[in-house]
Amino acid sequence: MRLKTLFFYSMLPLAFSHAAIAKLSDVKQGLNSYIEAKHSESIELLEKVVNINSGTQNFAGATQIGEFFSEKFKALGMETQWIDGASWDRVGHLVAQKLNPNSSAPHLLLIGPLDTVFQIDSRFQSYQYLGDNIASELGITDIKGGDVIILQALAALSDQDLLDGMSMGAANHNTINETGDLESIRIQAQRTTVLINGQRVMISSDRQSAFDQV
Repeated sequence: MRLKTLFFYSMLPLAFSHAAIAKLSDVKQGLNSYIEAKHSESIELLEKVVNINSGTQNFAGATQIGEFFSEKFKALGMETQWIDGASWDRVGHLVAQKLNPNSSAPHLLLIGPLDTVFQIDSRFQSYQYLGDNIASELGITDIKGGDVIILQALAALSDQDLLDGMSMGAANHNTINETGDLESIRIQAQRTTVLINGQRVMISSDRQSAFDQV
């Protein structure tokens, strides 16, 4: 699995003024150079988090994943908040933010789950490199790979001295990964409202509508 941030490039126009658009190619080049230089480190991060079981019911593992990403976000100068999920029988949500007092600064919100469908007794437990730039195992694409991409995209912005010019929110939420029973339906109905970038954001346990601005 090669960690590329093509989705991130699609957001670049949001991050810069019209006066800076002419230099966008230079910005892309700088960001791409950083991502390429950090590719091996990204793979190491991915392997580390994939090897931590964070199945929905494995609260200890999901908490460990949250703590891991919290430290990484803090290293980028972001403030982190842990929202306990005891009231809806889940481990909770991690919210990281870096606010710019300029109201005209671009506002971006990047999201991804903490947990996976692979529980503590799953046979899929270890990262495996299969060759030809392909890896597999628990949560590698859904969605720990995405969480690592979020982290590395923010790190690339920081490296180019662009992160301070934005109001940035990153949220790793604890989803509901089992459906079909009454308990799952009850949990899906539970929502947490938090303040991100000065706006109220509703985080839902329902994977189909994880984040709704309210």
